[in-house]
Amino acid sequence: MFRTEETLILPESLGLQQAGIMRAFGVGITTPGQLDQMLADPDLANALEDTPDNVQIYRGRTIAKRFGVAVQGSGARARGRITGAFITYDYTAAYQVYNLPRSTAAKYWFITYSRSSNNSELRKVAENSVTGRVNYDLSFELQGNDRGITSVYIFYEVIRMKLNGTTKDFVVANPQSSGAVTPDGAPYPGGFTPVEQVPG
Repeated sequence: MFRTEETLILPESLGLQQAGIMRAFGVGITTPGQLDQMLADPDLANALEDTPDNVQIYRGRTIAKRFGVAVQGSGARARGRITGAFITYDYTAAYQVYNLPRSTAAKYWFITYSRSSNNSELRKVAENSVTGRVNYDLSFELQGNDRGITSVYIFYEVIRMKLNGTTKDFVVANPQSSGAVTPDGAPYPGGFTPVEQVPG
C-alpha cells in the first residue's frame, strides 16, 4: 500500500505527549538536553519502544485510486466517483473499542485514542483481528487548482497497530476519512469534498 505521513500517536495518559510530538517534529526545544530529559520518563520511553504487550498506534494513509483532474483553475469544480475494495483488517473492531459509529472520521478515532488511559481492549483487537474484504464507494467533488496539477490520488486513512512484532493495518474506508494528495504525496492544493450519496 502507498502510505504518506505515517505518524506515531501517543496516549495523553503518559503525561508527556508533548515530548513525543517534539521528538517527531523537532520543535519547541530550547536547550540541547531538554528533550533527552523529558524522554527519560519511563512511561514515555515504554510507549516509544516496541516492548512486549505494548500496542503502538500509527496514523497513515493508503491510496484507493489515481484520479484525473478535469477541471482547470481554482474556481472550477467537478464530481467523481470511485468504487473498489481493500483486503484489510476491519476498522469497525477498532471503532467499537471507543463506541464510535462506522461513519466517524478517522481523526476522531485518533483523538479518542490519544485521550484514552486504558488500552487493554485495543490490544485484544490487535491480537484477534483477521483480514477481510472491505468495500468502498466514494462520491466526491474536486475543486480545480492554479498549479497545473492534472491528477490526484484518492486516499483513506489507516490505523496501524503494532503489537509483539506484528503489524496490522485497518483501512478506515468511510467517506469522512478520505482525501486527496498529489502524485508526490503532498496535500492536493485544490479542494476535495466527499459527497453524500442519495439512495436511489
